[in-house]
Amino acid sequence: MTWTARSSGTSQTLEGITYGNGIFVAVGDSGVILTSSDGETWAAQNSGTSQTLESVTYGNGIFVAVGRAGTILTSSDGETWTVQNSGTSQTLEDVAYGNGTFVAVGNWGTVLTSSDGATWTKRNPGTDDWLLGVAYGDGIFVVVGGDGTILTSSDGVTWTKQHSGTDSDLLGVAYGDGTFVAVGLGGTILTSPDGVTWTKQYSGTENDLLGVAYGNGTFVAVGKEGTIL
Repeated sequence: MTWTARSSGTSQTLEGITYGNGIFVAVGDSGVILTSSDGETWAAQNSGTSQTLESVTYGNGIFVAVGRAGTILTSSDGETWTVQNSGTSQTLEDVAYGNGTFVAVGNWGTVLTSSDGATWTKRNPGTDDWLLGVAYGDGIFVVVGGDGTILTSSDGVTWTKQHSGTDSDLLGVAYGDGTFVAVGLGGTILTSPDGVTWTKQYSGTENDLLGVAYGNGTFVAVGKEGTIL
């Protein structure tokens, strides 16, 4: 409800953020990586790449950042980063961790999996739609993307396309308290208890919703023109 602007020390657009191992890690355009222990004071780190980084996650003691041209970076502390071979030149839009596996998704149906963040295997999701968001919860990965695409998998290897009930691009997905929430263009919000059956909800806005997260009993969605729901 109450927000305070902080100095990031950069003018680059910041595309993604995560928390793990006691620090926040933010990533963005031109390979920018920032770290902070408190969310107030930020330090720039050397990413080793000039590619735009779209997303970052933390799991199994490792930060994994993904971005354009198939860029994947890993770090154990958020400060020292190693460029990994993704095996693709497609833009990677999002990455998530669950059940011992990292799943990265991107353009033209790109799905990659890894157990350690270093060795990646390309998977066949059965679609060439752009995949824009991924989340893990209740034993399954849920991927969302263009034209209302929703895919589910228990292991990141075998994927099933689900009926979303919308043709709007879905840009973000989160899991919390037994529910998946997907958000997208035109204020689209969908909910599901299992990743299979989806229900459209009334958002009260037509602004594009670009991301959603869950914590402390609350889902928060954000989007164009400063929208926060």
